[in-house]
Amino acid sequence: MVPLLIPVALTGLPLLLRGRAQVYASVATTVALAIFTVIASASIGWFYVPALAAALASLLAPSRKPWNTKVNPSWRASVEHKAAQ
Repeated sequence: MVPLLIPVALTGLPLLLRGRAQVYASVATTVALAIFTVIASASIGWFYVPALAAALASLLAPSRKPWNTKVNPSWRASVEHKAAQ
């Protein structure tokens, strides 16, 4: 019964991290969960498919915060001004 908790524990690991480490841990745990699901698909692996789908969705969903927060707000206006000339 304890080996069944390993994928669950790994999936919660990114919640303990911040920044790029969280992104890398999310990718690593999703890959590990996918491997576990495929290997165990003959018996209990199919029960992990919803968790795998949620992990994949969280990786593919856009983040709430933009990657580049240092963009000057007047950048768009300067580009539009140059295009009008």
